[in-house]
Amino acid sequence: MKQEIPYTHIHPKFRHIALLPNEERLRFIDEPRWIGYDKANQSMETLQGLMNKVKQHRMPNLMIIGDSNNGKTTLINQFHKKFGLPYIDDFKDSIVPVVLIQAPPSPSEKELYISLLERLALPYRSTEPTTKLRYQVIHAFRCCNVKMLVIDEIHSLLTGTARQQRQIMNVIKFLVVCQKVC
Repeated sequence: MKQEIPYTHIHPKFRHIALLPNEERLRFIDEPRWIGYDKANQSMETLQGLMNKVKQHRMPNLMIIGDSNNGKTTLINQFHKKFGLPYIDDFKDSIVPVVLIQAPPSPSEKELYISLLERLALPYRSTEPTTKLRYQVIHAFRCCNVKMLVIDEIHSLLTGTARQQRQIMNVIKFLVVCQKVC
């Protein structure tokens, strides 16, 4: 009589999971997963291409638009995980290729700078004037050799008046221009 190997219906890479206690198996099931379907892989290639563009005054931009729960945040998180993690280069310089933030809940220039400083783990005082925070962010971007700024949930910045929306878009453009030209 032939003895059957258990769990042959499960991919060999994941068979050991079937032997874990229920709580650990459920935790594994709930973990986020990257599924590299064709459109997602094309988007990753597009993002990588944008990140590697030669510096110029008018850098190309990309806005990814889609319904809720369609994987936009998962896509940019995977991109950040694959290409944007900070490292130290051969010259002992700190490199942060991609700065990924979630947009602050309102179109506030100061809140945007604070989000960026938080993400870069830099000290700041929220009582500082906006101009000081602005130049702290610009300096940090230059020192860390930031190649790309990714803002998730950018629609949050479009909740104010038309004037506030123009102002916050000008702030983003200013940050990108300052980084790329210098």
